[in-house]
Amino acid sequence: MYDKIEENRERYGVYHCQYFTPKDNKELREALKSGKVLPEGIEQCENNQKKFKRIVMPKTNDDIIEYLSYKQIELLTTIKNCIVYFTVCSIVGGVLLFWQSCAA
Repeated sequence: MYDKIEENRERYGVYHCQYFTPKDNKELREALKSGKVLPEGIEQCENNQKKFKRIVMPKTNDDIIEYLSYKQIELLTTIKNCIVYFTVCSIVGGVLLFWQSCAA
């Protein structure tokens, strides 16, 4: 269950990853080889074990809720714009169809 939550957090942008430079990657690989533990929030990339990333989380749950509220508003605005577009197209199509039938 927690894997799914983490996957959805990353997919929907609740948190994001910052990737390290090649120099930093080399230092982290050497630290791992010498037996040191990675600092909290730093992990190896799943698709490339030579690269490392830092997970950046929002500070509080309120930040997450606020972000998701803005995202919801953005998506609802997109849906509204699509509905307006198709409504206008339908009205224009109906007027043109009526005009064509009157002209014949």
